[in-house]
Amino acid sequence: MLEQTPTGMVADVRDIPFPTGYFGAALISHVLEHLETAQDAVRAVSELRRVADHVEVVGPHRFSVAGMVAKGHRLWVLQSRGGNISIVDRATGESILL
Repeated sequence: MLEQTPTGMVADVRDIPFPTGYFGAALISHVLEHLETAQDAVRAVSELRRVADHVEVVGPHRFSVAGMVAKGHRLWVLQSRGGNISIVDRATGESILL
């Protein structure tokens, strides 16, 4: 267990340096769509679910014009009301439901 929770940290979302179940909740906002591949996003969501009891994902809507033209958006990521997360690779069309 960490002795003190830091007030700020830079880390890779695919390898979060906190113990399992450390947080009650985690919010990731406008990050996953910038990862290189759908598998990177799967790994990130897995890590978030490992360290937090509840995970909320926010990203651009698949049909938003801003989301379509923004540089660096490689993936579409959508969380349903039930908590399922859908990831679609814009280049390959690969679709994953978590």
